Amino acid sequence: MTVQRLFFALFAVLFALAFSGENARAQSDEPIHVIVNNSLSITNTTLAEVKRIFRKEATAISGVRVVPINAPRTKPLRAAFVQRAYGTSVQDELATWEKLKITNGLQPPTEIDNTLKAVFSVKNGISYCFQSDYKPGTAKIILTL
Repeated sequence: MTVQRLFFALFAVLFALAFSGENARAQSDEPIHVIVNNSLSITNTTLAEVKRIFRKEATAISGVRVVPINAPRTKPLRAAFVQRAYGTSVQDELATWEKLKITNGLQPPTEIDNTLKAVFSVKNGISYCFQSDYKPGTAKIILTL
């Protein structure tokens, strides 16, 4: 086996291992926390309210204005959130947004890689994170999926 083939084989194995771990995390039962900025007076919510916020059918929870922030569509966190919240795939969610853009002129929530940091930084931010990524004090948990 040449060095080039050996290098390619090693790269292929490492690539497969990296992505299999990400996919496993998306399919895991690890809890997902719905989080808001600490400055907000919201203490809890329902899944129905969260769904309305992320579909932009509502802009407030308990009278407090919130700004939804999604994880990127390629991340396991987004796939897990969409599956638990809506019972569907990210591809189906994106198709729904295409319809909403055409019929209602709505744009989907902003996508930011580090949702916990985004909620910490955005005064009215609402998003979600895996339980293992949550850092106490950075955001307030208002629902766990």
